Amino acid sequence: MYDITKEKYYSSSYNPLNIPLLNKKEILPGITEFFIDSKRRHWVFNWNGTQEKRCYDEKGNILADTTGINDNPEYSELRHFFETKEYVLWVYGSNGLFNFDNNYRSCLMKAKEGLRSQISYNWHRGSIG
Repeated sequence: MYDITKEKYYSSSYNPLNIPLLNKKEILPGITEFFIDSKRRHWVFNWNGTQEKRCYDEKGNILADTTGINDNPEYSELRHFFETKEYVLWVYGSNGLFNFDNNYRSCLMKAKEGLRSQISYNWHRGSIG
């Protein structure tokens, strides 16, 4: 983990601030994606044979916010996060595009059939999400 303001790097072996996520054995090693959204949720993806996707609060408690993000019945690799200025969170990658629905508090997979029209509609509105 890199702190831009302090220009310091922290890891599971160097954790003088005792950052809770760096002490989580179930996500170490193998973290490939890490994102902190505007609600301070920590999205952590790692590989342990398959891609595991989890969401934590700042204290390291696991949150149920990943509900739905593991529901793709086909193979996928989620690698990217994008949050719009309206605080709409998108998670996407190979064979997967998810939108976090704040009303349902879950991630909804965008159907392949509706993907092109959804992106086109939002692109013309000036946003991706």
